[in-house]
Amino acid sequence: MAQVAGARQRGDLIGRIPYLPEIKDISDQLMDTSRRRLLWLNVKEQGFFLMLILPSVVLVAVFLIFPLWRMLSLSFGTTDDGVAFNYNFETIGQYERAVNGPVYRELFKTTFQISFLTTIFSIALGYPVAYLLANVADKTRAILLPLVVVPFWTSILVRTFAWRIILGRNGFINETLDWIGVRDGVGELLQWVGEVIHMRPFTWILSWTGLPDALNFTRWDPSVDGSGGELELVFNRVGTLVGMVHILVPFMIFPIFAVMRGIPNEYLRAAENLGAGPFTAFRRVYFPLTTPGLGAGILLVFILSLGFFITPALLGGPGDRMISNMIEIQINEVNNWEFAAALAFMLLGGTLVLYFIYARFLSMDRLYGEMR
Repeated sequence: MAQVAGARQRGDLIGRIPYLPEIKDISDQLMDTSRRRLLWLNVKEQGFFLMLILPSVVLVAVFLIFPLWRMLSLSFGTTDDGVAFNYNFETIGQYERAVNGPVYRELFKTTFQISFLTTIFSIALGYPVAYLLANVADKTRAILLPLVVVPFWTSILVRTFAWRIILGRNGFINETLDWIGVRDGVGELLQWVGEVIHMRPFTWILSWTGLPDALNFTRWDPSVDGSGGELELVFNRVGTLVGMVHILVPFMIFPIFAVMRGIPNEYLRAAENLGAGPFTAFRRVYFPLTTPGLGAGILLVFILSLGFFITPALLGGPGDRMISNMIEIQINEVNNWEFAAALAFMLLGGTLVLYFIYARFLSMDRLYGEMR
């Protein structure tokens, strides 16, 4: 009641003061005008930003969403008498063929095995290189970084043919080992390693990774003149892995290097001052801090490996063909676009499933936050 009485008194006071009601009206009009102007500015600003992103939206819609929709509709289509094409989204015959066909299941298995091994070897090579780049002097880093970047300036096709020459029977590696006089010894050592890997229980444990198949290069053939045997380093799984790792290892190095550059050296010093040895400090302090970059590198390398085409075709053998090679055959040789589209979408679906599983165990926000 006291508040109501006070409000009435203020109202009576406003009415008794000359010109004060007019001033209040003018003030209200100005406030309304300001609100309308701010609203118009907000709408205008939003429209300006919409105009800025419109070209990107159109580009994505025309060159990504529409082609994906077109391929999806193709995967559910059928061809009558080889002429008329019909869309029937209730037909899953193409997908049934891919799932029930043992050849295509083996191709998907090979694709994921090669991608997995490529990722593992890229970690083994890329992590030490990233650590070296992050902990050397600035002048040394300026010299070493271009060596990692230079492969991006060379065509994948050129690099693949280069490895075909280097790894060939009369290539640089075989000729160098023969010149040193250790080719036969290296061949026997690799043959022994292959026999150990193919022994139980190693085969049971490692068969799902495809690692025993990756050591097929240990079966080397004696040469005609009896001087020994050339190592089989190409047209098999090892040639495919060497070529793919060489192409993809920079995608592992740079995310890890970016995260390592942001880790203060004081953390390791503090761990050592608290009694931890160098290895313990690295294992319990430094390595966990690099996991966001490592996760980003794993994601990049694995997803890029799934779609590789040229390297398996030129460096691999008949058992190293990936699903992308089969898609190319279905389009260019068999002219079966419907089945090729189904294979492509199955590969895309498998990639998305793995991505969401990966995102479940490693937060994407944390990963991208560390990368920024």
